[in-house]
Amino acid sequence: MHIGDESVIAFCYLRKAKDMKNACFLSKNHLFVKEKGILSPFSLESIQEISFGHRLILLPLVIGGILTPLSLHALFHHYFNVWLLFSLAFIGVLLIYYGVQGTKVLTIHTSIKNYDFFIPSPTVHLKSFSSYVRTFIRNKEALDFYYFVYPKHQWVNAQKNGEFIPDEPIRLYFNYQMKQLQIRPDEVILSFPNGSAQVSFLSSSNNEELEPVIHHKIPLEYIKEV
Repeated sequence: MHIGDESVIAFCYLRKAKDMKNACFLSKNHLFVKEKGILSPFSLESIQEISFGHRLILLPLVIGGILTPLSLHALFHHYFNVWLLFSLAFIGVLLIYYGVQGTKVLTIHTSIKNYDFFIPSPTVHLKSFSSYVRTFIRNKEALDFYYFVYPKHQWVNAQKNGEFIPDEPIRLYFNYQMKQLQIRPDEVILSFPNGSAQVSFLSSSNNEELEPVIHHKIPLEYIKEV
């Protein structure tokens, strides 16, 4: 997949699956956000942060703020039809409520200004994608390799058999995440280049992010003991 002449490293839908008119795309030098088919490019060097937030919707707030008091004033002074004024006042209250409820946004913080993009909610996929982009901006090399912890005896057997096929999904980590792990004496740390094997993503135990796992065959020549 390419955006212009730039190869896409990763992408994520903003709203619903397979909606390519509302999606984010990461390339080596840019983050592209497409909203309603309109593409907004951001240089990675200019991005300071990516966050999720809540914004008020001003138009219904303004209309409701004008409509409600005027309707109530006219209602109390019997200027017009009572039921019509009561309905207008009720509609005004609903507009105010809708405006206060607001909407969720994905915000791109740059050195010039902040850019908001409306989203239904910050999904697990969006959270994981934004985390990936943050890491990629800080240290691109940190994502070059996947690391995982594996029992030593099983690694020895895999080398003897000449193939590596996991019995169950194995949690993968990037280099910067390995510092958080405690490795037992009967375990070994292995790594393989990003893109050399099929990696899947599963929801974490708290459903806050997606975690990379491997449960397919990895060519043995790509695996290195750390």
